Amino acid sequence: MRNLVFSLTVLCLCMTAASRASGQQATTSPTVPTPTTGNQSVNAATFRGPHWTDKVTAAAAAVGANGGTIIVPDSIADNGSATTLQVPSNITLEFPGNGTFTFCSISMGKFSKMTASAGAALVESGTGCAGIQFTGATPTLQDSDHPSLHGIRIGCDKQPSSTGITIGPGTSGGTAMYDLEDVEVTGCTAVGILATSMQFSHWRNVHLQQNYVNLKLYGSGAGSSNIFDGLKTDSNGSGVNVIVVNNSNTQDAGGNVFINPQLQNGTVASMAVIGDAGNYSPNVVIIGSQPE
Repeated sequence: MRNLVFSLTVLCLCMTAASRASGQQATTSPTVPTPTTGNQSVNAATFRGPHWTDKVTAAAAAVGANGGTIIVPDSIADNGSATTLQVPSNITLEFPGNGTFTFCSISMGKFSKMTASAGAALVESGTGCAGIQFTGATPTLQDSDHPSLHGIRIGCDKQPSSTGITIGPGTSGGTAMYDLEDVEVTGCTAVGILATSMQFSHWRNVHLQQNYVNLKLYGSGAGSSNIFDGLKTDSNGSGVNVIVVNNSNTQDAGGNVFINPQLQNGTVASMAVIGDAGNYSPNVVIIGSQPE
């Protein structure tokens, strides 16, 4: 009988100690994940940093050479304009919610991607913001991968000298294969989207409104072999919705095809196609639609 009581006492003490240990373990801080292999998917909310751009920067550093997707939830949405976010070439940023994320400039890598599935908004704060910019190493037609923006909404919020999306000029000699779908840019005091020497891109359902100029297609070759499917431009501040300029006398600017564009309220011109003196005039094809 004594042995039984002693055994029960020991058992109770062990269970109590285990319960206390378990309770103590549950109150410790979570460990920051460190991806090791494969195409990782990590949540930026689990990383440290004062603002959402800092948390994403830390997540990208942790993913490292393995690459992967960084989830950017509404729970970390705040003003991250003090940090210029660098998105490596092997990273996809995914915004699953509908929060508002404040920024000034986000520098994208050669094959960086960004997607929003539920209406998340990126709103600029600051002077001279370049917005989402692809200006470093850029892809060529020979590359098997390409950068893309899907479902992204950018608001420049009338900040001074602001641009929503900047594409090129690239440092690697090529600015090709950009994929934009369901992208919206509004309220930029410089230009909604500025693309320089862009080639072989495909845009679908891109909506630009309330920008000083909604779209500028500039540079050597002005941009060539690009397809703009269902481009919508409206409420520009300059009187011109789209400006296409070629500043080269050696590089032709051909094959820019606009399919069913809606170029609204161009009080000066819905589209201005300009060839600088001594340079090739750009070639633009419009299929369908009716400017207003």
